[in-house]
Amino acid sequence: MERLDSFYSECLGTPVNKIKSGKIKIVSSERRLTREEGYGVIFPFLLLYSSNRCIISVRPDLIDLVSALIHDETDAKMLFNDAGGKIVESLCRSVIPKDFSSRLRSVYSLELFVDRDQFRQYNIPECRRLTKDDHELIDEMNEISDFTCPDECIKDGTAFGVFVDGKIVARSTTIHTPIATQKYNLVWIGVETLPEYRQKGYAKAVVSGTTDALLLRGQTPVYTHAVWNVASGRTAKALGYQLYGELLRWQY
Repeated sequence: MERLDSFYSECLGTPVNKIKSGKIKIVSSERRLTREEGYGVIFPFLLLYSSNRCIISVRPDLIDLVSALIHDETDAKMLFNDAGGKIVESLCRSVIPKDFSSRLRSVYSLELFVDRDQFRQYNIPECRRLTKDDHELIDEMNEISDFTCPDECIKDGTAFGVFVDGKIVARSTTIHTPIATQKYNLVWIGVETLPEYRQKGYAKAVVSGTTDALLLRGQTPVYTHAVWNVASGRTAKALGYQLYGELLRWQY
């Protein structure tokens, strides 16, 4: 919790742990004008709702507009629904370069974390750590996957896979960003299961393996999933992950 507070304090441009429960703070940040390191996109509008605290970080040229829009918690929660989203979208489009307007989109996700005391390990025989000897099977999955398995995850021992029918059907990897990992010891986990092998506990097994590997290194595992992906949330919670906060990003 403290590591995530510190990380998001830097990202948002204000000390998160100084904001009292039930309070809202709107911050003007030059950081909202540049590409976020590790993400490769620009966040003109970034909202974190955590422990009944709401922090909204916006471009300097949006601060007056957003401040006039948000007065209390009810107003802030409105930003998560379709009507509020259209308002924020309109504000963002009014200030971002027109050449990038078609790329603007929102991402609404939940951030979860776990520590050693909370972690509930889950092992199955089909799950093991991925190694360089698995490169052919890894490449095969890369060809049909939404994301790849970085070599550094294989080298540092944080990638896990479930092997069924002579192939990898589920895998977990780690997502390192310089600020989060090097400065705050936070590591995000990515997971993927082939559609025909879902709902068999395979995602739970690989995430468990990666979580254990990170905790053994003294790092804090962070699991992010889209709000609509309830099944993904169940996977994390079954392993002891708890909610840190809701994150709303408008990005391009």
